[in-house]
Amino acid sequence: MGDVYHEQLIKRKTTVIDILTRILFILLTLSAFSISFLGAQTLIGIAFFALSVVFAYLTRYMFQRTNVEYEYSFLSGEIQVDRVFGKARRKHYINFDMTKVEVVAHEESDQLEQFERQNYNFKDVTSLNSDARIYVAFVRDDSGLTKIAFEPNDEILEDMKNYAPRKVYIDETKKFTDRT
Repeated sequence: MGDVYHEQLIKRKTTVIDILTRILFILLTLSAFSISFLGAQTLIGIAFFALSVVFAYLTRYMFQRTNVEYEYSFLSGEIQVDRVFGKARRKHYINFDMTKVEVVAHEESDQLEQFERQNYNFKDVTSLNSDARIYVAFVRDDSGLTKIAFEPNDEILEDMKNYAPRKVYIDETKKFTDRT
C-alpha cells in the first residue's frame, strides 16, 4: 500500500475567556504606561515604563496564544494534530496511530457508548463552532484511554476508513462542507 497523505486546517473560534484575557492585558499595559507618565522623572516612573514594556510584550504573546488553529495530518495510518498559534508558531499536540484506535465515529453515534462509560483523558481539537461536524476517536495506548474530538474532512475520513475499516464509522448523512 502506498503512502497516503492529507492535511486539513481548522480555525478555533475565539472564546469569551480569550477575549477577556486580551482585554485584561491591554488594560494592564495601558495602566502601567499611564502611571509611568505621572512619575516621568522619578524612579517609580521608570519602573512603570519598564513594566508597561513587559506588559506590551505579554499582550502580544496573549493575542497569539488565543488565536489558535489545528492542523490535522494523516499519513499512512497515523494522525498528527499540531496547534498553530497566531498563524506563526506551530506546536505538536497529539499523535495517534490507527492501530491503537478503538473506534472513530460521529459524536452522536451509538458506536461510542461502551467507551463513554470508561475512564478516559479528553482532548478537544475542534473549532468550537456549534454547527461543526465532530467525530470522536477513542485511542488506547500505554497511558490508558484517550477520547479525541476532532473535525476531519471527507478525504481524511475515507483514508481512515480504508486503513481501518472495522474501526471507523462514517455518518453519511453528515457530509463535510467547507466553511472557509
